[in-house]
Amino acid sequence: MGGFDLEEFRVLLQRYDKYKDDKTFLSNEKQVCQSLIVPLIGKVLHWETDEPSEFKTEVSQAGKRIDYVVCSQGISQFIVEAKAPSRDIYDNEEMSVHVGSSAGRFSFAS
Repeated sequence: MGGFDLEEFRVLLQRYDKYKDDKTFLSNEKQVCQSLIVPLIGKVLHWETDEPSEFKTEVSQAGKRIDYVVCSQGISQFIVEAKAPSRDIYDNEEMSVHVGSSAGRFSFAS
């Protein structure tokens, strides 16, 4: 955990640029997660995405299901609510704010 890998970030930006006009890719949340979000958290930000105590998926909280909760020593550090790029991020803004505030942390939607 920790640090920022600029080279891996560039790789992800190139991947996004390659597929940004592909409607099939843009409408598939799960594919976007596997191709962009998980590598961002793991390879760029250096969180252990294969360690269940550090990277939790589909966590139920406040009556909602959170896509990712990233933890350090059992304490949530940030929440990611993933959406396919083809969806309007503001459609889910209320959920992100609600879940983030109920967790006592912050959240961002992607």
